[in-house]
Amino acid sequence: MKLKNSAMFLAMLVVISAFTGCLSDDEEDAADSDPGEDGGYEYATNVDSHRLLVEDVCDIKALAEEHKWSEIETIYKDGVHSDKGSSMRTLQGFASAEGKMHPYDDYYNQTGSIDAFVMSAIQGTGQFEGKSDAVREQAVEKGIQNVLLTAYVIHELNTAIDKETKGTANAVHNWDEGWAFFHGSSPGCGPYATGGKRAGNFNTANPSLAILEEMKAGRDVLNNDGITTEQEHADAVVKNLVITYSQAAIRYASKMTTDETLEAAQTHQAEGMAFWMVIEPLAAAHTSGCYNMDTHQATHTDAATCAAKEGNHTWIPNWGANSINSKVYDLEMDLEQERTDEFDFKGEVERHLQPVWDHYGITATDIGELQ
Repeated sequence: MKLKNSAMFLAMLVVISAFTGCLSDDEEDAADSDPGEDGGYEYATNVDSHRLLVEDVCDIKALAEEHKWSEIETIYKDGVHSDKGSSMRTLQGFASAEGKMHPYDDYYNQTGSIDAFVMSAIQGTGQFEGKSDAVREQAVEKGIQNVLLTAYVIHELNTAIDKETKGTANAVHNWDEGWAFFHGSSPGCGPYATGGKRAGNFNTANPSLAILEEMKAGRDVLNNDGITTEQEHADAVVKNLVITYSQAAIRYASKMTTDETLEAAQTHQAEGMAFWMVIEPLAAAHTSGCYNMDTHQATHTDAATCAAKEGNHTWIPNWGANSINSKVYDLEMDLEQERTDEFDFKGEVERHLQPVWDHYGITATDIGELQ
């Protein structure tokens, strides 16, 4: 009897081993019984290697301060810390990946749009040709830590929801990956850190803590087949991202006016531009305007309302976003002259973000006042 049981047990082991050998890396990760936690978020699946990607960001941030562009490019392209087993997970791989479930490539009408931005800053080409090391440093740091990683957070949440809708296994694994890229093993090098800093600047609640609660709730929903509110939690995550990066775009627009030197203003312009890029694809459609051809004034509205207006009007898609790009965060503008003319950079950003806040249900209390 004991021999029979032993034989059966061995046979089961063979079957299990064979099945395990057919699993993908992610499926094997998801099977981990003790996946751990980061920043108060307990992972439902194994994302041990995913959460280490922020360590590459930490390395790049340190090198950016010393303007070691060649070493930065190597880490960005080849990766260091996030080992998938067969290869390294890389930041450039994320930035250049096609067909991901985030809005950046569609909005900028360019495959690998984030990679193009980061590489031009690293190499000093395109809009960064002839720009100072300080300007490039901020574009690289903020472009990777905030634009790139936030895009992938959005991708992972949307992928999780898509899998759940289709009945595909391991949807919660993608949700876990979202937190791994938002916070990870070193939260100071992920988007998580930006929420706390900007909340301090504006004396508001920390949006990153609100995102934590929504991520935990979404994880629990995905683990419960009887509840289907994960989209609500993903939407709340996006809302809080809009709060964080609205505050950031406003703060650095303000610095462009208050900085004592042109060099400092140019550096903060690049920093603000990267922060604005995080939410531009999420905000632009809600900044469209109706332009009065007779008075040469515009108001934020939708196309149908504009068409119904009396007089000579034309509807301008993304009007507010385009204005922020051309009047505030254009590295080619004559910033010295605009400062001399006392252009209100901060006010320009705020007035075009107001309809965005209205759309997402963001209040004045959520945004606060710049301290």
